[in-house]
Order: sequence, then C-alpha cells, then structure tokens
Amino acid sequence: MSSVFISLTAIVLVATIAPVISFLVPRNLLPESVLLVVGGIIIGPAMLGIGHMGHEIELLRELGLGFLFLLAGFEVDVHGLKGRSGRLASGAWMISALLALLVTVFMPGVTVFSAEGFAVAIAMTATALGALLPILRDRNMLESKIGKAIINHGTMGELFPILAMAILLGVRNTVVNAVVVIIFLAIAIVIGLIPRKAQAVGNRLIDIIHFGAESTAQTTVRLTVLLLVILITVATIFKLDVVLGAFAAGFIVRQALPKGRRELEEKLDGIGYGFLIPIFFVTTGMSLELDGVIQNPWFALIFVGLLMVVRGTPVFLAAFLELDSAPLTRFRQALRIATYSSTSLPMIVAVTHVAVSSGVMEPATASTLVIGGAASVLIMPLLGSLLDSHKDMEKSDDTKVRSAEQKAHEAKEAMESTRKIMREAAVAQLEASSVDPDTLDEETRETALKRREELADMVKHAQVVTEALALKASQVFPGSDWEAIAQRLNLERRAVIEQLFHHLQDDVDLHETWKTLSEDEDEMVISSDLVIRYLDRLQPPESGSEVCAIEDGDAAQVPESPQSQPTAE
Repeated sequence: MSSVFISLTAIVLVATIAPVISFLVPRNLLPESVLLVVGGIIIGPAMLGIGHMGHEIELLRELGLGFLFLLAGFEVDVHGLKGRSGRLASGAWMISALLALLVTVFMPGVTVFSAEGFAVAIAMTATALGALLPILRDRNMLESKIGKAIINHGTMGELFPILAMAILLGVRNTVVNAVVVIIFLAIAIVIGLIPRKAQAVGNRLIDIIHFGAESTAQTTVRLTVLLLVILITVATIFKLDVVLGAFAAGFIVRQALPKGRRELEEKLDGIGYGFLIPIFFVTTGMSLELDGVIQNPWFALIFVGLLMVVRGTPVFLAAFLELDSAPLTRFRQALRIATYSSTSLPMIVAVTHVAVSSGVMEPATASTLVIGGAASVLIMPLLGSLLDSHKDMEKSDDTKVRSAEQKAHEAKEAMESTRKIMREAAVAQLEASSVDPDTLDEETRETALKRREELADMVKHAQVVTEALALKASQVFPGSDWEAIAQRLNLERRAVIEQLFHHLQDDVDLHETWKTLSEDEDEMVISSDLVIRYLDRLQPPESGSEVCAIEDGDAAQVPESPQSQPTAE
C-alpha cells in the first residue's frame, strides 16, 4: 500500500508543478497537458522509476479519462452544430476518415481493413477537444468565431471517433458492435429523459436538487458523478470503452441542466482539472515504452504531419467555406482553425489502449502514436498562436465594441429586473410577517411558502446574471469606459440592496457583514447568498417606521461611492 501512495505523491507533485511551469511561459505556448505527459515519463519506469501503475492508480486513470470526456461532452452545443456549420464539420470528418484509410494503405506493416489499421485511422481523425478547451479558455477564444468553429470541429472529431472505435474495435464483429452501441445510446437517452420527466411530474425533487447545489450536499455534482459512473458501468457491461459512457454523460448533463450550467461547470472543472484529469495525463506518460520511440524517433513527427494532412486539410476547406471575411483573412483564420483541430492526444490514448488490450497493436507502436499526439498538443496550438495577427485583432474590435454595448444593455435590463424582484420580495415578506401563520389554512401557507421560495430564486438568478454581465463588460476593454460601466452597474446594485438593509432592525450578523462589504472599495461583487439570507430573515418594521417599499426614483439613484448609502445602526 505504501508504494501506491508513493506513486500517487509523485503523480500529484508533477500535477502541481506542471501548471506553474506552463504559466511562466508566455501565451500558454507550453500546454500543461504536454508537461504532465513529460513529467509522467520522468517519474515512470522509463527513467526515475518512482511512479508505478497498479490497480489503484489505474482506477484513478480511468476516472480521469472519464472526466476528460465528460467535460468534452458537456461542451457540446447542439444549437451550434445545427445548420450549415454542423454539416460542414460532419463532412470534414467524413473526408478525414477516407483520407486516413487511404494513408494506412501506404503504411508498412499495417493492413488497411484490420483492427490495427482501423485504430491508426481513427487516431488520425480525432481532435483533442478536452485538451484544447483549457488552451482556448486561457487564450480567451471560447466565445470568438474561430473558437466556436474549433469547438464544432472538435466535437465531431471526438463524437465520430468514439462511435467508430466502439463499432470497429469492439470484441464482437462489426454488425453486433453496431447493435450494441445503438442499445447503449437508447439506454443513455432514457436516462437523459429522467430529469425532464421528474421536472414535469413534480417540482419538489427539482427544488431539493437546486437547494442542495450550493450547500455541502452539492447535489448537482453528485448527480453528475452518479450519471458518469452509471454510464461507464453500462459501457463496461456491454464491453465498450469508458469514453463512450463518459461523453454521453457529459452530453446528457448539458441538455438536462440548461440553467445554472456555468456554476456546475466550474465545480466539475475543479474536480476534473484539479485532480483526476492531471492523473490521466501523468499516468499516460508513465505507461509509455520509449524503446520503440527511440528506435524510430522520426515516426512520431511523421505522425504529426499526417494529422495535419488527414485532419487539418478537410477542416481547412470547411472553415474556408464557412467564414465570410476577406479572402486573405479568411485563409489565415481557416488555417488557424485547421491547425488547432489537428491536435489529438486523449483519443489517441483511448484508441491505442483498446488496441493494445485486444492484442492487435504492439505497445511500442502505441507509445509512438501517443508521443506523436503529445507533440501535436505542443506544436499545433503554437502554430495557431503564431498565425494570429494584429490585423485580426483590429478587425474584431468593432465586434467587441458591439458585444460590449449589448452586454451593457443586457446588464441594465437585468438591473431593472433585480430592482423589481427585490421590491416584490421585500413587500411580500413584510406582508407575510404581519400575519399569524396559525390563522392560515394549509393550502394558503404552502402557497405563501412556495411564492417566497420562487422570489428568493428569482433574486438569486438576477444577481448572478447581473454580476456575470457586468464582469463580461469590464473584461472587453480592461481599464476603459466599459470597466466604468460595469462598476456603475455594480454600484446601482449596491444602492438597491443597501436600501433593503437600511430597514434591517435586529440582525447584527447580516448588518456587520454588509458593513464590511461596504467599507471595501475593491469589493465589487455582492454575494447573492447574502440577499437570500436577508429575505429569509427580514423582520417587520417597528411601529411608525417607513415601509420597506423602494420607490423607482430612489432605486435609480447611483451613489458616488458605496459608503455614501445609509446603513442600519
């Protein structure tokens, strides 16, 4: 058992050091995933021999692989794949598959229509969406036109290879594998319909789930992990690879929770990228056999070139047809999309793992392909960043300005909605507090309680939306007028909330918390939980005091500073 913890300590140490090194390199030119694989090689049997693969570490590796594809499935945007963009992305992958089969014809020692040939072909058509997401996020490309195109092609570059791997590399013949995959997908669809049916039948379960989402119960996270484990188990029972179950789980969660997706994603990122996914990449490096790579060092680089030809060329053509900018700019942007989309590592690891386990591929060949995939994660994003130019950034300024203006407008509308909701909640609470609960019948009491919960949820939602929109506006041009707009919106929210707190008579704990927030000039975000706690514990005004109704004119006033508003004594 001690050897397991020694190996785990070495793995976690590599996982901790890698992001620090990656952060020190400008523009994320050295991706963390590459450093994790290299660190795994260093601590693994090939070099230092500190880390060793055992059943316990292997289980963590499988969970890390599962979380990687869970988050990849979570990023699938069905609406973004509809229409012309989805058709072009699908067509690009189909052409990639044909090119991959054609390339295997000229590979020495590889039979085209054999299991090994299919494995190599699938590896060349894959896109490492899970590995690309952190890179795109760090480079602020997720919401850009190029970023969305990369995600579309990356989605197809993971979905189709997963299905192809399940059908062509299964333990049964192709027809039976196809039937099994269809049965599995049917089961996944049935499981995915459960949350919507539960919401249609009764909202009580949904209320409990949402209530536990922000508590120590973390209900949504537990339900997501439960769904992941269930679908991985079902995939294992059907003798399918875990990546199919994990990807399906992420897709189902995305569709089942359209609201609150960002909050859940942040929590899943913490579990995945904070612990399990780094273990997967490190153990991938630990399991590599370098002897075959050393004997044929050029094959890994040749494989990177094949990725660019097989995967990059069709994506380039599809992106060039989809974009509508000037010809030269469109050429450069399409080349960037193709370069990023030629990045592949997790899918290569999954495919080679299945091929080696079934005995159709030598471990040395698999290690060479994985090294080539790791090199693509290093080389392709680097080339993509070099293809970026100041002209592209200048041309996107108008789009950024329009986006900032739209965000500011949406934030103002959300602010007005917040004011209205808070007034309704405050008045409703005061009215409810003046009535003896014992005089109410059960139905009226339940209706009042439900209304209060709805108002609290509305306040919380409005707060989160306003904070997100204001933050987005401030990030468009940091230090410019847009940041001032965001601060003004936050100050407006402070004015509204502080007028509510002005009527707080005997809640010392909340008053002191608010006082601390008001005194901190750098604190521009108001905790939505604080508002909910206030609404839950709002006391009726003393005799002769003013009613807690906020007039529109008062609410619209923007204080010069947070300290200028009155607070309860």
